[in-house]
Amino acid sequence: MVGTFVRIALPLARGGLLTALLLNLVGLWNETLLALVLVQDGEKQTLPLALLGFLQTQQYSGADYGVLFAGVAILVLPVLALYLWLGRRIIEGMTVGAVK
Repeated sequence: MVGTFVRIALPLARGGLLTALLLNLVGLWNETLLALVLVQDGEKQTLPLALLGFLQTQQYSGADYGVLFAGVAILVLPVLALYLWLGRRIIEGMTVGAVK
């Protein structure tokens, strides 16, 4: 039973599973509002929350756009790299049910 699932059903669902995984990852990676509401301890801040705090301190002391851009790059590059790596499979997963 499990062998049949692994050999037949799982390869057919691979594109859809990867698409769902990546879209879910993007949603969870950018959960700034949820972290802003739930995280009270400064040591447990997520990356987007720490970048937001850095932006707030820069508004009063002068903007350092180089450091701000580095923080944005740290947030964006992992998801962008994952998308570039799995891009073909994501498109395949989204369009697999469109053709009759």
